[in-house]
Amino acid sequence: IDEQLPETIEVIAQPQQIVIVRELSSGEEKSGSDATAVGLYLGRISELVQRSKVNPNSRMTGTTVLKFTVGTDGTLLSKEVTVSSGYSVLDDAAIAALDRAGSFPPIPPEVSKTPMTFSQPFKFIVR
Repeated sequence: IDEQLPETIEVIAQPQQIVIVRELSSGEEKSGSDATAVGLYLGRISELVQRSKVNPNSRMTGTTVLKFTVGTDGTLLSKEVTVSSGYSVLDDAAIAALDRAGSFPPIPPEVSKTPMTFSQPFKFIVR
């Protein structure tokens, strides 16, 4: 089944591994999107980022949202804080999680032939 894929895909991963995909641009026509492959890839990215998260030694709580782009070869192309927690120590901890995650798995061609952009919330709580 041929489908049109967006030129850029933004993925918002929520806590509890819920992932929402937003099409940002219709772009040029592409084909070969496999919904199962997309879901599996998004799950791998979210799991890798969440496993890399470490709570800083801080009594501060908050949620930082990062936007990052992964190249087709799995390299981290860009990262930025889109919603600050209000505390630089928490924002820095979220950025450090992306750095700790290292290289991401390459994007399978049936998922996307262009880099993918993700939006990932990092919720920091004190227990």
